Amino acid sequence: MNYSAFGLLFAALCVAPLARAQDEMTGRAPYEPWTGEQAFPAPRPLPSRSAQGPLTPEPELARSALELSASAGPVFGWCFGGSPMSFPCRALDPGLGASVAGLWRVTPFFAWGGRASTSVFAYEPPAELQAERTRALLGALEIMARVYSSDQGVIDPFAELGLGAAFLRASLPARAGADTVHSAYAPSAHVGGGLDLVLGRRAKVGFAVALNQVFVPELRRCPAREDGPCGAVEGSDRGYVSSALELGGRFTLMLGNEL
Repeated sequence: MNYSAFGLLFAALCVAPLARAQDEMTGRAPYEPWTGEQAFPAPRPLPSRSAQGPLTPEPELARSALELSASAGPVFGWCFGGSPMSFPCRALDPGLGASVAGLWRVTPFFAWGGRASTSVFAYEPPAELQAERTRALLGALEIMARVYSSDQGVIDPFAELGLGAAFLRASLPARAGADTVHSAYAPSAHVGGGLDLVLGRRAKVGFAVALNQVFVPELRRCPAREDGPCGAVEGSDRGYVSSALELGGRFTLMLGNEL
């Protein structure tokens, strides 16, 4: 029996190194998680990130804070008072008009500033007046407000209103006798609108329409070439160019910061 116990002990000591060598040969990992006796800790959760929203597109052709514009084109005038044969309302021909304006665009949809305009007309006086080369001039200086309907893009429509003062002058060079000039200072107003095409960040072109109206209480009648007294006459008696419709092409220079 002693020999049997000794034999079993000897066999165990011989088999253990062989088993360890066999484990190394089979590639079994010598650490506990492989055997299931100890597990790896659970992985830490990734930090949460809020989903990124869509990118906001850059403004396309944004508006500028300061606008300087000039326009020119044909002008059509109407007379008030007098008769169709009276000076200066006989056969009033279309004229030529021009205007300049400076605006501060407070927001993309509203601007205010000033406007200066002038219109020159020719007309054919009655034959009995024996006059030639007759001319009429209408000028105005006004404070103006403008509203827009677009804050970016190629098309920039607008509407405007102006209030101010106007100067009227009508000359009557006579073939015989003294030349005479009718003139007046009077309140004025205009309404208009137009559409511009934006060429880039600094310029735009377009067209505009404006209706000018003056309110003349009386005219001043003076000799044109000779010294003499001037007299006041009722505008409704002599007639005067009271309204003008401007049609013109526009060029606008945009300056300052973009809105």
